[in-house]
Amino acid sequence: CMEKKKIQPIMNLTIIFGLLSILVIGLHYGQKRFLSFLNTEKDAQSSSFPDDFKKFQHTYLIIFYLMALADWLQGPYVYEAYKYLGFDEKEISNLFLIGFGSSMVFGTIIGGLADKYGRKMMCLVYCGCYIVTCTVQHIPNFYILAIGRVCGGIATSILFSSFESWMVCQHHMYNFDPSYISNTFYKQYLGNGIIAIFAGLIAGVGESLTDNVLTAFKVAIVVLCIGAILIYTRWEENFGDANKDTRESFMEGLEALKKDKRVILTGISQSCYESAMFIFVFMWSPTLLSSDNFNGESFGFIFACFMVSVMVGSTLFNIGKPLLSTKKLLFGTFMIALAGLIIPVLTSNTLFLMMGFLLFEMTVGLFWPSISTMKAKYIPENVRSIVMNYFRLPTNIFVVGTLKFISSMSTQTTFMICCLLICGSLASTYILISTKAPEGNKETNSLVISDSDSDEDDDDEDLFDDMMERPDDMV
Repeated sequence: CMEKKKIQPIMNLTIIFGLLSILVIGLHYGQKRFLSFLNTEKDAQSSSFPDDFKKFQHTYLIIFYLMALADWLQGPYVYEAYKYLGFDEKEISNLFLIGFGSSMVFGTIIGGLADKYGRKMMCLVYCGCYIVTCTVQHIPNFYILAIGRVCGGIATSILFSSFESWMVCQHHMYNFDPSYISNTFYKQYLGNGIIAIFAGLIAGVGESLTDNVLTAFKVAIVVLCIGAILIYTRWEENFGDANKDTRESFMEGLEALKKDKRVILTGISQSCYESAMFIFVFMWSPTLLSSDNFNGESFGFIFACFMVSVMVGSTLFNIGKPLLSTKKLLFGTFMIALAGLIIPVLTSNTLFLMMGFLLFEMTVGLFWPSISTMKAKYIPENVRSIVMNYFRLPTNIFVVGTLKFISSMSTQTTFMICCLLICGSLASTYILISTKAPEGNKETNSLVISDSDSDEDDDDEDLFDDMMERPDDMV
């Protein structure tokens, strides 16, 4: 009977994982037939890409996947590694706060430096910072580990800005069709889910063979070294505006936020959603542990199910973009996220919690390619990195503040805060849908995703009308 109880949760999760995997495969291979069913000229054009674009896309994605692999290899083991080294809960919490604080303090500085001195150089700095983080992870000294967390915070800011900025700029410099960029984002975040599962398997096998949780950090160092070599040898350098000093870049970034209302609205949508997402990352495991019917399901299996849900979302983005503008797709994403995060406020039943969490993880897969496409369209090229890091500043402030008080809040209160944050994303996206480009703004410095920005703004004035407009009017 006891053996049955142990096997049952694994069987349930295996079924969920299998069904989600079948859904991903079905969506991935069925999308071409679906898009051809729409019988639009643009779909026919996008079914095959030029060889030079494919080469560029592969060069970027291979390196991004390596960087993501290094991040996923060590990320899930950080808490366990601190425990292994003998630190208590308060010390571990302080180390995590140092990491978020570092990202908050240095994020905007890094954005300006990337635009001035080069995005390729900053991506190499990412590799160096993360190598330091993974190396000091073996040393049981709080202050040395704190240095590692500072480097990790800097690396996180670079990963979420400089890599994407480099790709968007190169895409523009090579004069590729602007509509192709959404395909790169789709593959980037679909592949990220696969990489996360693959990283979990590598880290798990490594830990089993060596009986040491720090093995994942050693493997990550090797991956980062390989990635640094490829960046140095395969990527060209690109800049924002190298002629301006850092202070001027900061001011110009702020001016970009003031000049175009759509930029700040995109930033609010991103910041609110990311804040809810980071709180969810801290809350999902203790929420399941304290739920009514939890039977000891493996968190490794649960995490794998989450990642497949992310892949479902990424695939739905690729299917949905010919039908809806990216802004409307993003609005729908936030609606689904709200439905997923309201469940822990209403119930503590394990099955319902899992359904809500899987739903929210699916929106993560929809969110990243959608918001990345929006940023590529609206943020001026000369201050792209710095504005992207401005977007992360309120996220880091809010997450650090929440972590300080999260131990004194109930699960329902914490998830209610997440729901309110998603409502903030919904409100800003709703306003964004009806916001037109500023007069005289021809978006010469940003990547123009649609053929006619003014046409799109006119089409989007009513959120629920004309939901099946022509793809060439899309973002």
